[in-house]
Amino acid sequence: MRIVSFVPGATSVVAELGQRQSLVGVSEACTRLPEMKGLDPAVLTKVRLPRGATGNAIDGALKSAMINRNELHELDGAALEKLQPDLVIVPPVRAKRSPCEPDPEKLRHLLLAMEPPPQLLEFGPVGLQDLFGAVRTVGEALNKGAEAARLVASLKARVEKVRSIAESARTRPKVALLCWVAPPMLPGGLLAELVQRAGAQPLFGTAEGATQRVSWERIVEAAPESILVAPCDFELSTAREEARQLGTVSGMAATPAAAWGQVLALEGRRLFSPIGLSTVRTLEVLATLVHPHLPWPEALRDENAWAPVAVD
Repeated sequence: MRIVSFVPGATSVVAELGQRQSLVGVSEACTRLPEMKGLDPAVLTKVRLPRGATGNAIDGALKSAMINRNELHELDGAALEKLQPDLVIVPPVRAKRSPCEPDPEKLRHLLLAMEPPPQLLEFGPVGLQDLFGAVRTVGEALNKGAEAARLVASLKARVEKVRSIAESARTRPKVALLCWVAPPMLPGGLLAELVQRAGAQPLFGTAEGATQRVSWERIVEAAPESILVAPCDFELSTAREEARQLGTVSGMAATPAAAWGQVLALEGRRLFSPIGLSTVRTLEVLATLVHPHLPWPEALRDENAWAPVAVD
């Protein structure tokens, strides 16, 4: 089977189910996955964003693209057609499209015009239960249903392990999880769900809600007990640089999070960008950080995923 994936989370599932070598084409975002090491599939998209830029610069580029109706993702349709894939995994068509994904409608139009048209498979889970179902769906498409069922059972067992330990906590700390810093944005949806499952209260977000921009003044007034800075697609070193901006925010040093040393920068690229198998690892890391004194197994801790940030 010849597989093309435009969704990093689905690409990791394909690899975990033993079909790495079947990936003949991927998106640019997929190439950064550790599962892609040693592979050389065709890279079918190119993102038109400044590399190595600050959060402010990237936000400006995104706004400019929206105003001018410019496409952020350059799709190599000719290369895709030459690959003659049997299966293509695409993001779902949503009412509000993510700027991190290639245009799903454009993709479908191109794929359905191919002869013969490949099988299309959507991958876009919005919650943990959706993720488990999406893994099973990928497994069925790859004729790996039994392997997918075992993988889902393993993921569920890890989620249950977090729940069983987190429920022993005496408090549910208020957590400000920043998925962007300039401007400050706090997530709803899956990330808010993960904070809840980690035994904490997500500030300004719910599992049913959407990511929203929140002023620094409101964040400070909410008195967060943990502030986790995890800008989407940023490595830890860049996340730390972005997090240092919190030191210039009026009143931030007086928050419980700053007083207790709970302002942390996190690896956004590895843990907070692709919704996929890494999502359960994200839950484990979140739980160990918001409840550091609980008896977490060492296997759940990840000292390389975060770093403290001083807010004076």
